Amino acid sequence: MRPKCPRCGSCNTLYLMYGYPTDDAFELVERGIAVFGGGCLVTGNEKDSLCGDCGKEFDGEWDLDALLEAGEPDR
Repeated sequence: MRPKCPRCGSCNTLYLMYGYPTDDAFELVERGIAVFGGGCLVTGNEKDSLCGDCGKEFDGEWDLDALLEAGEPDR
């Protein structure tokens, strides 16, 4: 399940990934679950979620394994 946006309440959210992309990361992007957030430098202060409707970045609860097993993006 995807987290709800705290600003607009939408579940049209994406997981923000940082760092060097792996094969698993590319699969998440191809399936519409994630986007690359901002390069390879990771400071520890990055948000992990992006609302696809209002653009808010926030910290959300993600179960990426469950989303991958579901076969389709859960929006």
